[in-house]
Amino acid sequence: MALLDALAISARVAFDVTRRRRREGPRLESWSWTTEFAATVLRAMCSASTTRGIPWLRAVQGAGHLPSPMLRRVNRAAVVVGGVLAESFVPKDGIRGARTLVYAHGGGFVAGSPSTHAEISARLAACLDARVLSLDYRLAPEHRFPAAHDDVLAGVRSVLATTPPAEVVLVGDSAGGALVLATLLALRDAGAALPACAVLICPWVDPLAESGSMLHHADLDFGDHHLLQGWARAYANEEQLRDPRLALLSADLHGLAPLHIQAGGVEVLLDQISELAGRARDAGVEVEFEIFPDLFHDFQQLAGLVPEAIPAIARMAHFIERHLPAAEPPMQQGRNAG
Repeated sequence: MALLDALAISARVAFDVTRRRRREGPRLESWSWTTEFAATVLRAMCSASTTRGIPWLRAVQGAGHLPSPMLRRVNRAAVVVGGVLAESFVPKDGIRGARTLVYAHGGGFVAGSPSTHAEISARLAACLDARVLSLDYRLAPEHRFPAAHDDVLAGVRSVLATTPPAEVVLVGDSAGGALVLATLLALRDAGAALPACAVLICPWVDPLAESGSMLHHADLDFGDHHLLQGWARAYANEEQLRDPRLALLSADLHGLAPLHIQAGGVEVLLDQISELAGRARDAGVEVEFEIFPDLFHDFQQLAGLVPEAIPAIARMAHFIERHLPAAEPPMQQGRNAG
């Protein structure tokens, strides 16, 4: 049923996008047909989930993601990391040194999995000659705050205990970006060694935001503050939503590892992501912040459809490479994100 629903939504969106572009042109001048299709499908699925429910959204996400040729370049395996289920992505030609990326997927704390984010995990593994461990942390509403935070922290601590911290990188998108940032704060507060750097992809750091880009970009992105606050409240109560582990704009950001932060230029989270980058810089953190014009939330997950995602992933990889120790590559020829 989920596959049929995903196909039906995709077919309807393809027809609507084609008809609208013929009559009115693209929604945004820079959008290709595939970029507009991807943005519209995401919006349609998220909108339908408000009546069909979170289990339906998870099922459709799982059924609807496209197979990627990148997956042929890696070996995948189910693993357990610090007591947390995960999936490993290892380049078939091997890794350089002990370099390891720990990935926390997005999905509003209620959806997503290593499988739905396999495309970007495989791309990062292949272009960096690194092992990627994508954590399958517990989801709400079955598991409420701080279950996801505890799982990501446990997984990262396990990796840092067995891998030189200088060869560890944390990566997360959307809610996963918030989990990565909260994990860095927890490690810092505990006096633990920090990873070499972290990448925050469209991080969701202000779950109660209602104004600014949250309002002005809602008709171009996947949803609005009503959708997001519904997901947030599935994970945490009103008091917990103001905890600095979730309301990360209120957190003390001093002493963190270098951050690479990306945002889409028309995403609802743009204002809060920009504020996060500024606050981190003001706290003395090394920050590389990039806004990709005309792009929607989490476009980086759709590199098979959205051509702008490939250079965005390459920018992440370049930042990570600069912060990892140099090592002899497993092959004479390097690889890239495309």
